[in-house]
Amino acid sequence: SGVRRATAAIAALLFAPPQALPPRYTAELLRCAAFLEQVESDIRTESRGPVQRERTGRTGVLVIRLAPDDSGSVLEAWYDSLQVWREALEGRTEPDAEGLLGGRWRGRLSADGRYAGSAVPFVPDDVAQIMAAEGILSRFLPRLPARRLRPGEADNGAAGWALRRLQDGAGGVERYAWTLRESARERIPGDSAAVPVVRATHESGRLDWELGRGPVGWERTIRDTVVIGAEGLGRRQVRTTIIQQIRVTRRAGSHSCG
Repeated sequence: SGVRRATAAIAALLFAPPQALPPRYTAELLRCAAFLEQVESDIRTESRGPVQRERTGRTGVLVIRLAPDDSGSVLEAWYDSLQVWREALEGRTEPDAEGLLGGRWRGRLSADGRYAGSAVPFVPDDVAQIMAAEGILSRFLPRLPARRLRPGEADNGAAGWALRRLQDGAGGVERYAWTLRESARERIPGDSAAVPVVRATHESGRLDWELGRGPVGWERTIRDTVVIGAEGLGRRQVRTTIIQQIRVTRRAGSHSCG
């Protein structure tokens, strides 16, 4: 009967060996995990005048605490240490990020890595010019496959997103590579009329996943392009391209999650 088949399917899932299940973010794996994050961004803005370029970056230790509740997992994260910098035509600046340390991001994390935020910490104005608090956690943990993959097999289930399992690394560490393409068109209010905006994102990355420990390291490159204006004769078009290089390494040992 249908009830028997459903019961058998649930039992198979509950008692399946870990190697038969896809990787998943769980409270057991991320009860108190610290990650060294290194980010560098190259920003290029083109309009009618000379091209403007600047570089920004941050290096910090981000701590994640994941806890289960009745409707999924609740994520809390904060920086234990953080340095930020910006290089532009006028020189290099390194604002003090101490006011952000300990400030909490809160939200919900699905088992495959989709984050929905509910709170962000206060970010000092000079630091906010370098990093936007709203986007930190939504782009932090890599997305995981919907099902168990064999080495060489791909998961192309989501529109614009594709993930492939690579050959395992030393010690049986599972390795994955992914790409993501997204685009959107919108109109924002202007002085006399709505202004068209076109956004495009191309992302690629690689993840190392250790059985019994979870994510141990990943790299990703994100290219965001935003084009403002360009409709009608005489309109001024502004194109901004941001290329982010991100490297994250899980830190060994225990950490304070008070």
